Amino acid sequence: MTKTDLLNEAKKNIYSFSSGDASDVISRLNLGYGVGKIIYALQKRKMPYERTMCISAPDSGITRNKERWQAGFGYGCLIRWPGEQETGKLIMFPQVKPNACGMLVAKISKSYEPKELCDRLHHLEKNGFSKDSEAAKLNLGVSNHFIELCRVTKSKDNRLTQNDLVVVIHTSASEKKSILYDFNNWQNKGGKWEQTPLGPLLVLEDQAAKQYLEEYNKIEQYSIKKRKAIAEHLFGDASEICNPTHQGLTADNEVRLGSYRVDDGKCLFPVTFRWDLQIHLVSALPNLSDDVIKQKGYYGTAKQRGILDLFKTANILPHGGGYQIPFSATGWNIIENGSKRLFSNKDLDNHFVFTSPSELPYNYRGLQVMDKIDKLKLGKSVVSLKQLYTLKY
Repeated sequence: MTKTDLLNEAKKNIYSFSSGDASDVISRLNLGYGVGKIIYALQKRKMPYERTMCISAPDSGITRNKERWQAGFGYGCLIRWPGEQETGKLIMFPQVKPNACGMLVAKISKSYEPKELCDRLHHLEKNGFSKDSEAAKLNLGVSNHFIELCRVTKSKDNRLTQNDLVVVIHTSASEKKSILYDFNNWQNKGGKWEQTPLGPLLVLEDQAAKQYLEEYNKIEQYSIKKRKAIAEHLFGDASEICNPTHQGLTADNEVRLGSYRVDDGKCLFPVTFRWDLQIHLVSALPNLSDDVIKQKGYYGTAKQRGILDLFKTANILPHGGGYQIPFSATGWNIIENGSKRLFSNKDLDNHFVFTSPSELPYNYRGLQVMDKIDKLKLGKSVVSLKQLYTLKY
């Protein structure tokens, strides 16, 4: 396929359940390149590329990870491609950059003033703590990671009652990211740089892909245990409510960038916004439903393309509001300049052009995302938490 063919095919395979604001619109433009590259790699290997799909979730938007963006991927989306069970072939694309990021929510008995909590964090950082006999890093201030102390303001869950103290810990296994992000290493293990019409794509197949998936799964378990260990070291009696991952590989042919995998109806999932808006713990509903798929106009297409089953198991409950940028949603297009993609808008008062959104001014979306969760029947808010304070350490 030519560059134009790939972009057109990718556009057909990107399905929007997102906000439609500037951050979302620009992200989906960029996703055309990442999804198009995947389609090219699959077609070259005679795999059923038409079953590739990208679903943009309510938090769809820019990513501040420059390398992921330049590879053609955004945030707040689910990407699926034909897997080993369907094709007999395992294939992975490391440039989506999964990192096993997640949030732990735990009930605690004692609150600390910010200074005292900082002292405890300093002690933990200075003396170190280990997980699986390895030194762990806190990583509680980088990017959008944080620790928040909260009180319950509303609860329909029997584990939490009004005024209970709760801690929320948002972090990842950052000390292990080089294992997944060292592309030269994965090339040495058998990965191939596919030179697609839309740019290079690192492709892992067979044994290299299997090893990559195994490494990711180990890192995700480490990340889950790490969040729990931080809570226990800081608060002692922390009683875990939930500890889900929202960024990573959730199957051998599926990556989630910002949304949760829902295995059953028992787990609660934290949805966070800005520090001035309450956190919601959400009970997920099976999604997407037939009604929602029909309302978006995708039902006929999904049935015709044989991917209706993939829609019904999408599970696009977001972990937060996603990035918001101060621009109009209309008028955006892409200018190609060598290997660079420039995002251009002439409809603004001043013609604005940029390559990566990592340096753009930004905010976080607010409760309109909860409205979207309700409208799309992704879940129901069960617990509300009001922050006593937010700490980025």
